[in-house]
Amino acid sequence: MANKKILVVEDNPINVIVLKKFIESYCDLDTATNGQKAIEMVEKNDYALVLMDINLGGEQMTGVEVLQKIRANEHFRYLPVVAVTAYVTEEAIQKFKEDGFADVVNKPIDKERILSVVSKYVGT
Repeated sequence: MANKKILVVEDNPINVIVLKKFIESYCDLDTATNGQKAIEMVEKNDYALVLMDINLGGEQMTGVEVLQKIRANEHFRYLPVVAVTAYVTEEAIQKFKEDGFADVVNKPIDKERILSVVSKYVGT
């Protein structure tokens, strides 16, 4: 895949650092700390993948709400968006996939798992 640009949507600075450390050598990486910024960035850039925190904290949109707003634009219907979350029960994973997430990565973030997901969707 020619496009190797990923958007990480994460409000926790430590998780951003971890994700950057694991994947920035394989692709270009942008970050957004809230849902509104993520939506704006998706509309302005050509991402191969979005890694979306589910619990963005505070009174922000949840990752599910951000995904719904992204999917509302027909142009982004097939953009792979992966849930990154600590909510990893079988029921939660199934619900995230029903909500339209392409995949789910659990927290704490495992380097092999995140690299596998990046490779699957970005082709590193």
